[in-house]
Amino acid sequence: MKQLAFRMHLLTMAASIFLLLPAAAQQIGLGISEQAAANNFPLVASGRLANLLTDSTDASVVQIAAKAFCNDIALLTGKQLPLQHQAMGKYTVIAGTIGHNKWIDALVASKRLNVTAIQGKWECFTISTLQHPFPGTARALIIAGSDARGTAFGIFELSKQLGVQPFYWWADVSPARKKALYISEGSYTSSPPAVQYRGIFLNDEDWGLQPWAAKTFEPETGDIGPKTYAKIFELLLRLKANLIWPAMHEVTKPFFTIPGNVQMAEDYGIVIGSSHAEPMLRTNTREWHSNTMGPFNYVTNKPAVYQYWKERVIESKGLNAMYSMGMRGVHDSKMEGVKDAKEAVPLLQQIVQDQRQLLGTYIHKNVTSIPQVFTAYKEVLEIYDNGLQLPDDITIVWPDDNYGYIQRLSNAAEQQRKGGSGVYYHASYWGRPHDYLWLSSQHPALIREEMMKAYQQGATKLWILNVGDIKPLEYNIEMFLDMAYQTKPFTQSSYVQQHLQQWLASNLSHQYAAQMSRIMWHYYQLAFERKPEFMGWSQTEPTTKTSATAYNHFYYGDEAAKRIHMYEQLQKAVQQLQPNFSLHRADAFYQLMYYPVMGAALMNKKWLYQHKASLYQQQQRLSATHYAAKATAAYDSIALLTRHYNTTMSGGKWQHMMSMQPRNLPVFLPTPVLPEIAKPSQAWQLAIEAADSIHRNQLPAFDDIFQQQYFIDMYLCLPQTINWQATASADWIQLSHANGTLNANSGHNEQRIVVNINWAKAPLQN
Repeated sequence: MKQLAFRMHLLTMAASIFLLLPAAAQQIGLGISEQAAANNFPLVASGRLANLLTDSTDASVVQIAAKAFCNDIALLTGKQLPLQHQAMGKYTVIAGTIGHNKWIDALVASKRLNVTAIQGKWECFTISTLQHPFPGTARALIIAGSDARGTAFGIFELSKQLGVQPFYWWADVSPARKKALYISEGSYTSSPPAVQYRGIFLNDEDWGLQPWAAKTFEPETGDIGPKTYAKIFELLLRLKANLIWPAMHEVTKPFFTIPGNVQMAEDYGIVIGSSHAEPMLRTNTREWHSNTMGPFNYVTNKPAVYQYWKERVIESKGLNAMYSMGMRGVHDSKMEGVKDAKEAVPLLQQIVQDQRQLLGTYIHKNVTSIPQVFTAYKEVLEIYDNGLQLPDDITIVWPDDNYGYIQRLSNAAEQQRKGGSGVYYHASYWGRPHDYLWLSSQHPALIREEMMKAYQQGATKLWILNVGDIKPLEYNIEMFLDMAYQTKPFTQSSYVQQHLQQWLASNLSHQYAAQMSRIMWHYYQLAFERKPEFMGWSQTEPTTKTSATAYNHFYYGDEAAKRIHMYEQLQKAVQQLQPNFSLHRADAFYQLMYYPVMGAALMNKKWLYQHKASLYQQQQRLSATHYAAKATAAYDSIALLTRHYNTTMSGGKWQHMMSMQPRNLPVFLPTPVLPEIAKPSQAWQLAIEAADSIHRNQLPAFDDIFQQQYFIDMYLCLPQTINWQATASADWIQLSHANGTLNANSGHNEQRIVVNINWAKAPLQN
């Protein structure tokens, strides 16, 4: 171990100090071009438009998707395809479901169209071109679905390949304009989805989705109503999803009570489900009234609870619905009437039996044909583990631990169950020990790791993602649903970064995709280490005050400063990119990259600077007020960014969508004011990295294995000007700065000297 020493001389003061230093995405296979070529199908060409033909007897979701496709073409080219139900044109797009579209059925019967690969399968489609399919028609582009959703998926997949991304409306991803659109001769046939039911859970909507819908997008309803759900359901279809757990907090009126909501789901072909806390499609927070209905207790108040469920079951007859089975408290709490999990087992088994009796009586005699799920969330898992026996056809849904780690998956015996299993996963969370409701912070690599593990363990029946307010979780949503639809590419862990880059290329810019991918990957890496919402080191339920960071300011090269530096690098990177989006997709760039990166950086800087200011004030550093000011400036900048998001971005389209302080938790509030301390007695001082009360004037050991470097801070305590010089006792001791001047100006009242060793010159010692 080497003993090192150096001298510091203050040129303006008669003082000297001696310090002893011990040593992506699959393409559909049909070429898209703006140039004409032999046998290409001219969707939009100079002087002519193809027409889009659907059968008026086909499902509503097919008609909705067809109309949306015509609007997509208008976004791309400025020209609207005519949507027709009778007339066949010279160039015609025929979109329909096998068995429900007379033109497709005729082509199948004549063997001009082969659909055997998809017939009778779940949500499949084929897209193909055909020469002279009918008299007077030169060419047809045929989108045939095995079922209605399959047809819609095929239509929207073609839109995506043409350039209209699933989040085109939800993230203002304006498609690049095209002069013409030609589709090359060929065909593509999809495979069945990897997971049968795939969807999202709208949750914790209090600070974004609900106020935005009620005040900005759908004031005529004053809530999350059919107009809002139409946009949500279209997004789901574009993402090839089929399931919704509707918003259910007390701030929102129950889904079934707002006229038009249920019908909108039916029209869009979306399966209506409900969360782990809402059995039998009931929203307990607003539908169970204890003052008139009594306690939500199946032991003491069974008739009222049974009637409550019966009413919704009768109301839901004939709907495309999935029923959550079992019982918990009114809102995400333990079931009443039992003292422990063991006592709950027979009661819960009776409840499930009674619920199935309702389904068999009012929905279908063959109750096993009705989709049913049982989510083993929180205390329900303990009840299940105490011997709860479920009917074999009920799907067991395994949750993560609220922070992205799946606690449990089906064992060998459970994997043989007819109902199979699924996963309820969080990309947003409200609850103890702390929420993360503000930014997208769940790492894509973690999502892939956990969900692929679930898939390999047979969880293929249902995947549902808690997405909070939808925004700003756009990428996590699309990645999760892409993986649920087609898991194969995600079997390779490296595909996650490829998928992220492809997504950024499609939604923002191909030119800057690699650069953006590096930024966002680093953003998720830093959030994985600690989410922005956790930087106050507080907790909730019960809510506590913020406390000191665990990132050390005086050890390991100043952990806090290193983290600040990494975020500053990300800030600089997105700020340099932003001018490239000034004319095209500026709003998309702001919401998909700029706001989350800047917001996370500023939240970290707010708390790390505040803590640094507090510690530095204890050391009587003049710079303490400088860091306190930087913490305040970070808070003010978050407010400005959020105001722009809500009021300026996209022309105010997202007013009330983004909150910078969900639940007003302490972490989101301004930082505390520094307390007054006694006036310093010295004009300047030194602070040595990792110094303690025993070795106050020593740096830690250096060795040639780890080749450490350490710092010494020289700082002012009083507003004076000091010139200083540092000299090492040996030429193999290297100092980052050998001299300088300190003065009272901000940024000039302290200096960090980094000490390391030139090991090529250092003498060997044992």
